[in-house]
Amino acid sequence: MPNTHPSVNTPAPTKKRRVMDYLASGRTLTPSQARSRFGVGNMRATISNIKSQVEAYGNWEVVTNPTATGLTSYGMEFHGGEDNPFAVRAGIID
Repeated sequence: MPNTHPSVNTPAPTKKRRVMDYLASGRTLTPSQARSRFGVGNMRATISNIKSQVEAYGNWEVVTNPTATGLTSYGMEFHGGEDNPFAVRAGIID
């Protein structure tokens, strides 16, 4: 008899998805933080891949900022409008 528990057949989120979700929540990551938190070995490649995906529709932008110690910090900014139901559901806007 097959197991119908919902988590049994649900694959774990990929490193890329976990980083994307983390950044979409308004937080930022440096490459070393991404390595220790999510096991990302090449943050530039991961960000490039995320950027091509999230910027394709014009509602997200991947941003970089220098930290106080000169490292690169990556983040995402939402530009989808105040009435976007997906942003409301994700908790990005009220």
